[in-house]
Amino acid sequence: MAFYYVNKKAQDNGDHEVHTSTYTYLPIEDNRLYFGIYDNCTSAVKEAKNIIRNQTVATIAQMLVIHRNVALIAGLDLG
Repeated sequence: MAFYYVNKKAQDNGDHEVHTSTYTYLPIEDNRLYFGIYDNCTSAVKEAKNIIRNQTVATIAQMLVIHRNVALIAGLDLG
């Protein structure tokens, strides 16, 4: 079993690297997210994909709420 981290910053192709805590070149603390202990890399990568997907959906939802609030403040009707 190992402790796993996902890189918060995507590579050029959009992938997020997954590493164990013993990896020599872990991303700096601000750029990595600890997400659990797993028996193998396959399980860890599967969970990391879910985490990144959920964070992306949450970020988009937050942006939409902000956009709607700005429109309301500006007196615009978004329908």
